[in-house]
Amino acid sequence: MLLARAFVLSSLLAACAPAQEVTLDQIVQKNTEALGGADRLKAVNTLVMEAKMVLQGGAMEAPMKLMVKRPNMVRTEIQVQGRPIVMAWDGSSGWMINPMMGSNDAQKLDDSMTKQITQNADIEGTLGSLSALKAGGHALELVGKEDVEGAPAYRIKVTRKSGDVQAYFISANTWLAVKTITKANQMGQELEVESLARDYRKVDGVMVAHATEQKVAGKVMMQMTVDRVVINSPMGDDVFKMPAPAPKADPNKQD
Repeated sequence: MLLARAFVLSSLLAACAPAQEVTLDQIVQKNTEALGGADRLKAVNTLVMEAKMVLQGGAMEAPMKLMVKRPNMVRTEIQVQGRPIVMAWDGSSGWMINPMMGSNDAQKLDDSMTKQITQNADIEGTLGSLSALKAGGHALELVGKEDVEGAPAYRIKVTRKSGDVQAYFISANTWLAVKTITKANQMGQELEVESLARDYRKVDGVMVAHATEQKVAGKVMMQMTVDRVVINSPMGDDVFKMPAPAPKADPNKQD
């Protein structure tokens, strides 16, 4: 009888004790499983996302296309007022074409822009995989638990090899990334950009966010809705290579 009472007492104490929080390694594992599993993620060799961006509180719309290919190539195309702005990384160097800056020729990216675009060159990292960040040599640290849009999420501090620090928020319910906080340099001013990921849908067994909202100082700067996601479509390396300048017209040449 004494043993039985002791067992009942210990059971009651265990029930009253607070549940033990998960560890960083467990969050990383649950995040991988929620995205579709390690095998599914590693099987993604190319990723294409076509979306519509709404800027300046609805004052401007800009179609966007993202192309990513293993091991570390990425290209983005944004149509602004009917003119394409292209930015790409071919695995070793970056370039962009921006007619808004007075030229249709490709120009090499500066260090700041290169740092930003290379962060999107990892397919699994683009999909929100913590394990990909860890495997890439970036340091992860579990900071605590906070609410994101009224739901609990784990805050993960990510210190990239470059020294840049970001915050990833992983939902305690779905184990998917629901928010990131990163710093961006715009016209010499450092800004803290908050990105919220919503509307996750399964594409070929992999969960992909189909809506993103970006805020700066609490103000919505961009909303993006994904129209189409294609996984493992054929994609040549040439689309990521910097194109040669267009030939200049010879003023002395007669027609």
